[in-house]
Amino acid sequence: METKTRPLPRILYIEDNADARSLVGRLMAGRYYMVEAKDPIIGMELAEKTRPDLVLLDLNLPSMNGMQVITRLLHILKPGTPVVALSADSDSEMRERAKKAGFSAFLNKPLNIDEFFDLLNTLLYPKSPACDDTGHSTKPTPPKVSGHYSA
Repeated sequence: METKTRPLPRILYIEDNADARSLVGRLMAGRYYMVEAKDPIIGMELAEKTRPDLVLLDLNLPSMNGMQVITRLLHILKPGTPVVALSADSDSEMRERAKKAGFSAFLNKPLNIDEFFDLLNTLLYPKSPACDDTGHSTKPTPPKVSGHYSA
């Protein structure tokens, strides 16, 4: 019997902090295909080349802030591609600015791992059935780890 394998969703992570990129990369290993960029210019180039299924975007980047980056990304990405803001500055004003700028969601830093995976699955699999023809879940299972990360 031939089994169908679904390609891993492509996630572009634009983050200047190498430790944060490394940690998120380890969390995503085997569940998602992560493409990373350490600065916004490289991130936009990678968005054009890789056509990601979702973008994680740090709001505090060198040379360009996340609000400036999303304005350009929305012209590069496929329509409907979710873009998630990540920031330690999570007051209501910042969240409202992110929403108005076009972000699909906002995650606080340090990340809550369970919330992180729940959001990724919700954004990547909004209409997919919970089970395939064999009764197995079609969504990747997040790791059995709770808590926050700090980079």
